[in-house]
Amino acid sequence: MQEANLKQQFDDILKLTITPALKGLGFKKKGLHFNRSVNDIFQCLNIQKSKWNSYDESISFTFNLGFYSGKINSILTEKEDSILSPQVHDCFIQGRIGNLTKRKDHWYELNNKENFEVIREQVVNHIEFFLIPHFEKFNSLEKLVELVEKNESDRIYMISPIGKFIFLITTNQKEVAIKHIKVEYENALNPQETTHTINYPNGTSKVYTSKPHVNQVYVDFIKKFAKYYDIEL
Repeated sequence: MQEANLKQQFDDILKLTITPALKGLGFKKKGLHFNRSVNDIFQCLNIQKSKWNSYDESISFTFNLGFYSGKINSILTEKEDSILSPQVHDCFIQGRIGNLTKRKDHWYELNNKENFEVIREQVVNHIEFFLIPHFEKFNSLEKLVELVEKNESDRIYMISPIGKFIFLITTNQKEVAIKHIKVEYENALNPQETTHTINYPNGTSKVYTSKPHVNQVYVDFIKKFAKYYDIEL
């Protein structure tokens, strides 16, 4: 059996399936990053390839997605200028396609065992029935209120705690914002362990854990925003 050209398969999915679908909605493409400006936000999508891809045996990839607000970002970073072409890592709300389709992480894998058309059809299905309706539904800061509220129970997205606070203030939910930042402040004062993982070239990894400590930098960060909005912690 002749081995498939996996790189070519990935390029074909990107060029013939993903890009036309997103550009048809007005998304602009730069490398593996897509975004579109709609109403008062940016919607962003990134195609992430696995760092363990061999290109001879397999290529795995997934979709990261997020929502960016220039107004929120300017307050967070204390910079007047917003990012002209934001990417997912700039977004205060971030998630992955698997959180929408299966409520768990999902990677598409091209290899010499799987049928290419099966993978391509799965990508088409997820874009058509999950990704596009999601972006069409949540297309403004006002519409994101529902997403943020729903995320309290679903936990589909990762939302920056301070970004959420500013979002609540911006969308006229100050009482909720005050409760949120007070809880965040109390949690920040509790000593926490921190962990980080080192991945080695042989495919193994090791997790390192620090002794419990208070992140004073983060505590001061919270206090700064509370003071700015005249909130007593």
